[in-house]
Amino acid sequence: SFAMSSLDIPATVEVILSAETLPDVLLKSLTALHENLQQDPGSLAVFLEAGGPDAVFRRQNCMGRYWREEAKNGSMSLLSKIAQVSDTVAAEVTQRNLAADAQELVAHHGHSHGEADHGHSHGE
Repeated sequence: SFAMSSLDIPATVEVILSAETLPDVLLKSLTALHENLQQDPGSLAVFLEAGGPDAVFRRQNCMGRYWREEAKNGSMSLLSKIAQVSDTVAAEVTQRNLAADAQELVAHHGHSHGEADHGHSHGE
């Protein structure tokens, strides 16, 4: 499994973040990353330092132009697995989801959450 450690994690994070990444490239990158994170304990620190959880969160929420293919080819489920690969990663991704939900509440004046029209006052 030593060969796995040669994965360039910061570059892989860039691939995940890029909207130009083609679905099959994304899938290959995510597959390699997931294996790497499971097999090489040292890779987790590199992943965290490279902003991995942020990249995973953004990819899960961005609905890029290839999102249908990504959902079909298994990229989305791999992202979920990577998001759960350690407690630290899970906490980081969850934190971002909660923050995004809070922002969305402000942005949409709380409509989607069944609140009164005064939802925007929370953000002020």
